[in-house]
Amino acid sequence: MTCESPVDPGESWWEQLVHHEYNECSLYHPFMEQEGDPAVTAISEPHRDTEPEHSHIAADLMRRHDGREAAEVCAPSPPNALTFEPDTS
Repeated sequence: MTCESPVDPGESWWEQLVHHEYNECSLYHPFMEQEGDPAVTAISEPHRDTEPEHSHIAADLMRRHDGREAAEVCAPSPPNALTFEPDTS
C-alpha cells in the first residue's frame, strides 16, 4: 500500500503555504454564494472574511523568504476577494 501526498515536492514551503491559503480562500467564496441557510452562512462568514488576510500574510512571507511573488505561483484568476499586489515598499 502506498500513500501519496497531493503536495508538489518541487515547491518550497512558502509556495505550499501560499497555495494552501489561496485554496482555502477560493473554497469559501463559492460556498457562501451558494449557501441558502442563514445559520450556516453566519457560522462561515467570519472565516470567509479572515481568509484573504491569511493569504496576504502567506504571500508576504514568500516574498520575504523566497524573493518571489504569490502571483507567480497562483492561478491567473484569484477569487474575487483576493488579489496579490507586488510589494512597493
